[in-house]
Amino acid sequence: YLKQYGYETLACHFASGSNWNRDQVYPLLGFDTFLTDTDVGELEEIHGYPSAQADYEEVCRQYEAWKDSGTSEHFFCFNVTIQNHGGYLSGYRSEDAPQYTGGQTSDDVEEYLSLLRESDRAFEQLVNYFEQEEEPTVILMFGDHQPSVEQEFLDKAYGVTQDQMTMEQYMGRYQTPFLIWANYPLPQTELPVSSLNFLGQRLLSLSGIRNSVYGDYLSGFEQQFPVFTFVGYMDADGKAYSHLESNRYDPMIEDYRAFAYNNLFGAQQRCGSFFQPPQ
Repeated sequence: YLKQYGYETLACHFASGSNWNRDQVYPLLGFDTFLTDTDVGELEEIHGYPSAQADYEEVCRQYEAWKDSGTSEHFFCFNVTIQNHGGYLSGYRSEDAPQYTGGQTSDDVEEYLSLLRESDRAFEQLVNYFEQEEEPTVILMFGDHQPSVEQEFLDKAYGVTQDQMTMEQYMGRYQTPFLIWANYPLPQTELPVSSLNFLGQRLLSLSGIRNSVYGDYLSGFEQQFPVFTFVGYMDADGKAYSHLESNRYDPMIEDYRAFAYNNLFGAQQRCGSFFQPPQ
């Protein structure tokens, strides 16, 4: 999709390329280049994984190389960091790590909080770098899942044990933060609760890229179901539902599933015009 707007596309994951079959999947998704640990050499590590700072520095080097090449008008990078991957019992501690104020913690929680501190520092440097760039730049950052740490700590953080959770609380177990930053003014609107299947459309809109028919459909679907995940979904009133239950939303959800399936697995039956940029 982005190539038709003059973008060079890069995917980065500075660990094994076979993780989650990325070395097979990313080319099928259309990325021009996929870089792994074997492509960039040794990077500084924190608790056994490439640090977020080293990761971002490599992304900036790739951006600089793109600018020097002059091969395309725009640049898109999808970067998966791994610094904060579990487990959290290596003994790593960061200077000025955040302190949990809800009571006693454990070694894995303290290590995770230390890693978050280093993530904050690295992201600040990344933002500072692109603040100085003339090229209009948007950064969308999101977490893929919550950490696997001591269950007792998680129960305290949630304020309820898993067996007593409502559906809304249960979906909260899979909630992570996201943020959008740009080196130019963005609309001053509060970011809503959302899910990953809608963030791409939000990013396209902020970048001035027009939606496909499918993109317009997703935007409309999001108005009715602001959160739609494998765990469950929420309607516009904030009520959560499990996929295991049937209700009045079933026909709309079946339409969504059919549309998404055709996009990903339609092969010869894929309705390509629905997913292409508008002419």
